[in-house]
Amino acid sequence: MKRRYCILLVILFFLSIFIIMTLSEDKQDLHWIEKKIIQKDDTFKAIIYTQTKKPYIYVFYKSNSNSIGLGLIEVSGRNQTHIFGTVPIDSNIGFTYGSGESKKLSQYILYGAISNTEITQVLVKGTLSNLVKNNEFYLWFHISEQPFNSTSIMARDRAGVIVFEKEKRSIVRLNKSVLEVNTVSLRFT
Repeated sequence: MKRRYCILLVILFFLSIFIIMTLSEDKQDLHWIEKKIIQKDDTFKAIIYTQTKKPYIYVFYKSNSNSIGLGLIEVSGRNQTHIFGTVPIDSNIGFTYGSGESKKLSQYILYGAISNTEITQVLVKGTLSNLVKNNEFYLWFHISEQPFNSTSIMARDRAGVIVFEKEKRSIVRLNKSVLEVNTVSLRFT
């Protein structure tokens, strides 16, 4: 009987060590990510959300200018960090958006903030975007492997009523310049 208890105690001891090491690795990873972002953006305030989709870590963070920043860290090779800019958190309709696009990295991301509590869904080209709850707002984002030459963004409330809609389409390409037609329609309930 004592032998069983000893074996159980040894298993619990090693399990505890494993859990502690795993938790400390996560904290070290977040600290490493913060350091990588701060090296490229000195307005960094705090990480909102990270997502790993090899070969990148997508880092959405709050900046000192009350905006959401987007950084990509390459997890293979030289661990380079790329900053895609920022999007304001606040707006008069409670919904913001912006894009981070890189042909060189083949990365195309639409993202923004939702502070309007009526908005519960964001669709990009008819596909639901990811929503991440923060203390102050929701972060929304959509990652694509294709450029946003023609796209639509739609924010809906609980009843499915459109609160915000935007269409973007390229219509003319002249000497590497692109003229865009943007249509914005705002609907308030």
